[in-house]
Amino acid sequence: MQPNASLLLQLLFVVSQSSSPLVITFDDVPNSSLNYTTTIPNGYKNLNWTNGLVLNTTGRPDYRLTGFYTVLKSGQFVGYNVDQKPLTIHSSATGQVFSISSFTIAATFVNNTQLTIVGQRSCELLYTQTLLLKVLPPATVIVLNWINLDSLILTVTNGSQFAMDELSVSISSAAIITRYRAGE
Repeated sequence: MQPNASLLLQLLFVVSQSSSPLVITFDDVPNSSLNYTTTIPNGYKNLNWTNGLVLNTTGRPDYRLTGFYTVLKSGQFVGYNVDQKPLTIHSSATGQVFSISSFTIAATFVNNTQLTIVGQRSCELLYTQTLLLKVLPPATVIVLNWINLDSLILTVTNGSQFAMDELSVSISSAAIITRYRAGE
C-alpha cells in the first residue's frame, strides 16, 4: 500500500429492527369497499405495487367457479394482476428490504397457468421459481422463505391471470455504513 493512500471499507447490513411477520389479506385496501375492483395503491402495507388490483368477491358472485374464489382464505378481498401483466411488489423506501414467507395463489380462469416468481435486490436476481397454477380448489400454498428483497415479480406466460391471498411478509430497514481509514 502506498503511503497516505486511503482505504475504503463498505459494509452492508440489515438493521435488526425488522417488523413482525405481516399477513396481507387485501381486505383493508383503501376504497376497496366502494367498487368490486380497485388498484392496490403504493404505500399499502409499506410496499409499492405495480399492476396490482383487489377484487371484492362479494361483488362478483358470477366468479364462484374461478380462481378468485379458490384462493380466498380470509375476508372477501383477493389481490390479482391486472390485464395479464406482471405484478411487482417493491420496497417503498430507499434502504428498505422485505422477506416473503408464503402466500396462497390460484389461476383465475385458465388451468395450468405457468407462473414465474422472481426475487431481486438492487436489480440482482436472488431467487426464482416457476410452477403451474390451477383454477379449482385447493389453491396452491407457496412457501418461499426468501429474504433481503427489494422487489418481487410474479409473471404468467400464457396470457392469464392469478389471484392471491394471505401474503406473509416482513419488512426491514437496510443501511450502508461507509468508513474511511487512512493508509500508512
